[in-house]
Amino acid sequence: MRRFEGKAVVITGGASGIGLATAERLAREGAAVAVVDIHAGRANSVATELRRDGGRAVAFCVDVADRNQLAAAFSSAATEFGHINAVVNSAGIISRNVLGETSEDEWR
Repeated sequence: MRRFEGKAVVITGGASGIGLATAERLAREGAAVAVVDIHAGRANSVATELRRDGGRAVAFCVDVADRNQLAAAFSSAATEFGHINAVVNSAGIISRNVLGETSEDEWR
C-alpha cells in the first residue's frame, strides 16, 4: 500500500533540489502533486515525468513572492485534485544580505 494514496500536496520550489526530491517521493507514495515553481519549463518537465511514471501531477509557474499568483495556483490545484492535504514550502530565494540584516520586505 502506498502511504499517500488519495492525498494531494502542493510543493513550492518543486522543480529542483529538495522540492523536486519531495515531489518524486510523494508521487511514488501515491500523492497527487502540484509542482509550483518560478521556472515554467522545469515545473512542466517535472509534472510530465511524474505522470509518465504513473503519478498524478500538475505544474504551475508561480513567483511565491506574489500572493495573487500563489493563491491562484492553490485554487487551481484544489479544483484539479478536489482538495489539498498538505503544502511543502521549499521555494528559496538567495539574498546577499546577512540574515539579521534582511528587511521585512525581502522576507515577503
